Amino acid sequence: MSRKDYLAFAKIIATQLQELREQGALRVHGDILLTIAWEMAEVFDADNPNFDEDRFMGACGFNYIPPPHEMSLAARWAA
Repeated sequence: MSRKDYLAFAKIIATQLQELREQGALRVHGDILLTIAWEMAEVFDADNPNFDEDRFMGACGFNYIPPPHEMSLAARWAA
């Protein structure tokens, strides 16, 4: 897959994330999108050694929360 493909997937997730924000449903359903995005990032990383998980998650609309040594990979991201 190419960067264009990754960005297309990220745009889909970002759009859905924004809709959840607008509906006030982010707290209820945001974790589902986060899990989907994270699992997709794992697949993309296995497919392409140049894949940048941080860039992908940012493009999906998630904010990075450090420090990584204190949290699991999935817990480091927040909507």
